[in-house]
Amino acid sequence: MATLERIRRRSGLLIIVIGLAMAAFVLTDLMGSGNSIFNDYTSVGKIDGDKIQRDAFALKMEEIKNSNPQYANLSSKQLADFAWNMILRDKVMSKEYDALGFTITSDELYFDIINNDQIQQNFTNPNTGQFDENSFKQTLSSIREQKDENPQAREQWTSWINFEKGVKDQSLVFKYNAAVEKGLYTPKALAQADYVAGAQTYQTQFIQLPYTSIVDSTIAVTDSERKAYYNEHKNDYKQEAIRNIEFINFEIVPSAEDRAEVNKELKGLLEDKIDYNTSLGRNDTVLGFANAKNDSIYTSQYSDQPFDNQYYASGSLPANLDSIMFNNEVGFVFGPYQEGDIYKLSKLSEIKDLPDSVKARHILISYQGAERAGQNVTRTPQEAVALADSLYKVVKEEPTIFDGISQIYNDDAVAATKGGDLGYFKPGTMAVPFNNYCFYHKTGDIGLVYTNFGIHIIEITDQKGSNKNVRVATIARQVMASEQTIKDIYNNASTYASEAQRSEDFRALAEEKGLQLRPATNIKAFDENVAGIGQSRKIVQWAWNEDREEGDVGLIDNNGQSYVVVVLTDKLEEGFTPIDKLEDILTAQVRKEKKGEMLVKQIQDALTSNSDLTALAAALNSPTKNLSLNRKSTAISGSGNEPKVLGTIAASPAGVLSAPIAGEGAAYIFTVLSINEAFAKPDYQDEITNNTNSMRTRVAGQLFEALKNNVEVDDKRALFY
Repeated sequence: MATLERIRRRSGLLIIVIGLAMAAFVLTDLMGSGNSIFNDYTSVGKIDGDKIQRDAFALKMEEIKNSNPQYANLSSKQLADFAWNMILRDKVMSKEYDALGFTITSDELYFDIINNDQIQQNFTNPNTGQFDENSFKQTLSSIREQKDENPQAREQWTSWINFEKGVKDQSLVFKYNAAVEKGLYTPKALAQADYVAGAQTYQTQFIQLPYTSIVDSTIAVTDSERKAYYNEHKNDYKQEAIRNIEFINFEIVPSAEDRAEVNKELKGLLEDKIDYNTSLGRNDTVLGFANAKNDSIYTSQYSDQPFDNQYYASGSLPANLDSIMFNNEVGFVFGPYQEGDIYKLSKLSEIKDLPDSVKARHILISYQGAERAGQNVTRTPQEAVALADSLYKVVKEEPTIFDGISQIYNDDAVAATKGGDLGYFKPGTMAVPFNNYCFYHKTGDIGLVYTNFGIHIIEITDQKGSNKNVRVATIARQVMASEQTIKDIYNNASTYASEAQRSEDFRALAEEKGLQLRPATNIKAFDENVAGIGQSRKIVQWAWNEDREEGDVGLIDNNGQSYVVVVLTDKLEEGFTPIDKLEDILTAQVRKEKKGEMLVKQIQDALTSNSDLTALAAALNSPTKNLSLNRKSTAISGSGNEPKVLGTIAASPAGVLSAPIAGEGAAYIFTVLSINEAFAKPDYQDEITNNTNSMRTRVAGQLFEALKNNVEVDDKRALFY
């Protein structure tokens, strides 16, 4: 009690101490994680000095996601990319438009809108097949007038404003690009030079000594040689900021015990058993699968997959089931059997004789959004249901008017002209609900069926043949990793991660434990995939954490698919790649240069006693080869791209033996046998037109990228998405 009294008297001091401790904890966490309170986390970056606020950016992402059904399944990273690129393009291009005075007038906008394909299709007069401008104006006016009172009209008006802005933005882009394209032109002199480069040919004979003729291991390369090459070619080794990692993927997969447990559970469903029924307060008989009265309910209770109510003809079931089901009686159960990670029990549920083919007619009532719905179909799904119900009742009472109703209402344009008749068709030809109605009912039946195409009023007009069909009820159980299995996998991963953190050689540790380390290189800040793992934004963000250092080890939950132990092996910032990261590449380059020097000297030594190519070829034990080329040629067979060698050939006179030259893949010596001059043309208009058009086609793809480079961009999205 005395202790409690002292605590009460000092409660104020205690609160202060606790508060300071909590503050220290929070500050330590913020500082240590790189999420310092002094960092700006209210924006996702800057474009040309303007902050892109995080909340506004999130709203933009949501707007994009809701603008089109195909965007609904995009990841947050993909949506962030989409939103960022839209904002970046808007800011870059707006700056250009303002500077140059580019605008779209109201008349230009209206012209572009009414000539838009989407508008043209939605407001086509069904009688004339032409765009109905009055209908377009009336519809837009109606939406505008109702937008303040009608929520649906308000939503339509918002969509229209966004559509109008999209058309205007696109029109500005076309206008700007067109202006740039008009400024591109090919002068006659350049067109003539381009013509000569392709038309003038050089018949050449040469000797080629490939670098592969010298074994790599015979060429020693020193550190000083690598350093000298690096300094001389440093600009070839510029890099973006990247991260390199090595990882072990501990995949979460079911164990043998998990498989055995599922197999055991399915075996337990084979026979009836006595079990205590808590609701009845007594023992009760639980029927096994073979004796179950309702296979659909029983399957739904125990299976991970829905009940299949289809009937199958002989030869249409999987090979392991077909002969078994067609040679047994109703109630026979096969299994458990395994298909990949799924264990199954299959029961012969029903045997039924079904026709080989059916003849039917239908009236299709379609609606906007239905599969293959025509452009003239404007009714909503609710309106389609109401119309189909009313027509069905009429046809059901008086089938003789089926033909007349089909001509007026049938949205199947082909069938409508034939009274809805579809002719004879085999099982599996039609959509599943349509197929099932036609084959599971009798001639003369009239029904209402829903498919992806709309609502069908169907009359079965004839059925031919009869074949044995079976319905098979299957209990399928997906084998999942149990909690214990997941725990064991996690323990294995965390054990290695912990030991690797303390180990001086994480690679040797992995080898000792029989684990496979895999590299993933050139990971950029906004990458979403990791080679060898696939989509794993978490790993990219881990590697790019501001406080991450080379040698750091992480254990990452890869979206429930695996646990990944990651080691950051390289943290390379934008600039020149450090020389120590290029040892293998530099060694290969220096070795290539040395081989070139050796083979050039070999040719030079042979030249002292051999003055023509034929004698030289015999001395070098290498045959002469012939080549026809022009100034646009880039490659030589056996070596690949050889720009230096081909350029030297094109600049050499005929009949003169060249000096030896080291190329990319071989050393050469050659003679230009003849030069076939290009004939002068009366004009070069074709070349002018082709080259100009070629330049202009690149404007749309390259202009924005060029303009973007003139804008200062500070992109921080990788911290959030």
